[in-house]
Parts: sequence; C-alpha cells; structure tokens
Amino acid sequence: MLTGRYLPEERILLECSIGREGQEVKRSLALNDVVLSRGGMGQMIEFEVFINQEFVYTQRSDGLIVSTPTGSTAYALAAGGPILQSTLRALSLVPICPQSMTNRPIAVSDTSEIEVLITKCGDARVHFDGQSFFDIQNLDRIQIHRYRNTLRVLHPIEYQYYKTLRQKLHWGEQLV
Repeated sequence: MLTGRYLPEERILLECSIGREGQEVKRSLALNDVVLSRGGMGQMIEFEVFINQEFVYTQRSDGLIVSTPTGSTAYALAAGGPILQSTLRALSLVPICPQSMTNRPIAVSDTSEIEVLITKCGDARVHFDGQSFFDIQNLDRIQIHRYRNTLRVLHPIEYQYYKTLRQKLHWGEQLV
C-alpha cells in the first residue's frame, strides 16, 4: 500500500441533522447508517417520511435504517434490506419491524434529501453508525442526505468485491 499498489474506492457518507422547534439540536456524520430506533421502553415509533420534500409514507414501527452502500451489508441487511454495491450512488431506507406488512425497503438516489418527522415517540433515539446517539422527541425533524465529501478506501491490489461478499455471507462457490 505504501508503494502505491492499491485499488482506491470512493465511499459516500451520510450527514444527519436533527431539528427541534426550528433549531438544529444535533448534527453528525455516518459511513454506514443513520438509525431511528425505539428506546428502552419498547414502544413503537410513529413517523412520516419525505423524499425531496415529497410525502412518501407514514410508518409505525420499531424504527428506520437509512443506509449507504457501505452499510447495506450490516444492520440494514439483517433487517431485510438490499445489498447495494459499494460504489453505487444510492441509499436504502429499511423499516425495522413495521406494523404494516406493506412497508418495504426502498432504494433512492444518493442525491435525495430524506426527512423524517417524528409524530409519536415515547422513548426513541437516532444512532450514527452505532457509535453515538441522540434522544429524540415528538415533532423532531431528522434530515439526512449525502455528505459533500467522500471517504477514500484503499484496497489491496488483489481485492475483489464479490469474493469478499461470498466469504462474509457464506455464499456458494463457483461450480465450473
């Protein structure tokens, strides 16, 4: 790597801001995901989702995962979300145990502005890559979009994306 023998790859990051009563109360970055989740009381959360200021749906669930392609093979995958190729310019929105079986994961362009309006939460928080969190309240607005800068990941020269997926996910090997 130090001799310049590597494969560079640009990864997108998420920027999240939380607004309360017209004021920004938290801002954070995430490489993998921003997760809205219920707290210790175990009550479902009710919220509205908007993409590019267009109403998408109302949801009652344990939460919502907004994932980058990098994070698509982590919590989002465990919650039933799609695997997004690491260089894909997209984000996934994955419901966590939705009350309605019609709520399904969706993928959107990484140029999308995602807003979540909290309509009912007894005890809930927003997590950033599982490293930090912020407690939220009713009527908080969570805004998520692609961060302006990317993260450059350096792979060994022999790196193969699908080989790595096969190994980590225990997929079958090539037969012929």
